[in-house]
Amino acid sequence: MYRHEDVAKKLTEKLDILNGALSAWQKVTFNYKKDGTPFQHLSKCFNNADYGFSSYDDKHDRPRLSVSYESHGWQSSEINCYSYDYGKPHVFYTFKEIQSAIKEKINQLQAEIQYYEDALKIMENDLATIDDIISRLRELMRSKYNTERMSYYYVLNDYLTANIKYLH
Repeated sequence: MYRHEDVAKKLTEKLDILNGALSAWQKVTFNYKKDGTPFQHLSKCFNNADYGFSSYDDKHDRPRLSVSYESHGWQSSEINCYSYDYGKPHVFYTFKEIQSAIKEKINQLQAEIQYYEDALKIMENDLATIDDIISRLRELMRSKYNTERMSYYYVLNDYLTANIKYLH
């Protein structure tokens, strides 16, 4: 069974990582030629991001745009820059499609951050209530059995473990 402090810590760490990724993607800027058109080689089109192929991509047909950032160690976040239909060759994204994918990634990260922030608020409110209920149950058992022994704790713990599954 997880303690709520551990769950809160995990949620907070995940929020830190997501905020780091969001910040890194928001720092991506675009380079253009003097005439305002994008460069032919997409690797020259981006600042604060790396365009290239994965080291595990032996065919070099799966380009990615990635950002790196520090949040609980070095992290990276990627966008696939190709589309794929089974049995057909990969189609590489254009510069405009990559710009659109970056905006979608930023929107997705913002939605994820909101989800984790909401989950943290709900957990803090609900677990404070649950902690209060557990304290009252312990006091009730202590007064009912008129004992200071710890056996009531084990009975209560077994009951909670068996009946309140959503705490796991």
